[in-house]
Amino acid sequence: MLENEFLEMAQDCKDRIIDKNKELDLLKIENHELKKDIMTAYGLVRVLDNLLEECVVDREVKNLSDILRTFLSNTFDKILAYNIEDD
Repeated sequence: MLENEFLEMAQDCKDRIIDKNKELDLLKIENHELKKDIMTAYGLVRVLDNLLEECVVDREVKNLSDILRTFLSNTFDKILAYNIEDD
């Protein structure tokens, strides 16, 4: 009887590990996609910032662009600093 209970417990642990690994794989994919989105947004804001330098727009618009660029730059730096691989 004890052996059967042990086998059931081991199978339950194995099933839990498989489920957690699937969940982890999905989180890695989501993390990778979010990093790509942040990098894309940062690139677009850099282009927008360069275009705004040549245009006559309110200073508030340029300030908002600068704030957004700085925020995304800092976020991008954090991504690079963590250096977590997306296996």
